[in-house]
Amino acid sequence: MNYFKQQIIVTFTSSPGSGKTYFSRQATERLGAVRLNSDSMRRAIFGSADEHERIKEILGRPTVLSYVFNSMDYSAEQVVSAGHDLIYESNNNKREHRQHTQKLASEYGAVSITVHLEVPYDIALKRIQEREHASDSRPLDEQGARELLDRIQSNTDPFDDDELVVNLDGQLPFDEQFAEFERQVKKLIV
Repeated sequence: MNYFKQQIIVTFTSSPGSGKTYFSRQATERLGAVRLNSDSMRRAIFGSADEHERIKEILGRPTVLSYVFNSMDYSAEQVVSAGHDLIYESNNNKREHRQHTQKLASEYGAVSITVHLEVPYDIALKRIQEREHASDSRPLDEQGARELLDRIQSNTDPFDDDELVVNLDGQLPFDEQFAEFERQVKKLIV
């Protein structure tokens, strides 16, 4: 059974440090959804963050990203075709990636919802440096955090009119975020 009585795929267009992982981990439980996380997929494919970095130096970033996101996309289709709600946790900041998810949703009668979590730059920077070291997250030093934030923010496409977008404050506690998420999703899929 789907939480909203309509199958959904949740994607994100938020910068690192905005609270994607915080929100998606808890929303997965609340929705009874399946969560795919790009950082965890990297770890599953390459074995460790260090090995991922080593292979990226050899093969190049585009090749390594294709391994990760082809795996995510295959897994996403399996989840959606089985009728489950899906949380696709990665930075889907390029319009073409969001269109791909919209197409997948359309093929299976689901609805693609894009969540945009916003936080001030300085808070995102601090969170990236202080986050826990886990299978789906790792801290960076200040320079690495700035480079990551700047690259992601400069590489984000604006939303098109046909996209269903939920805007959330990345500084709110989860219960308040989820209440706002529910309110906005219900408005969008009625």
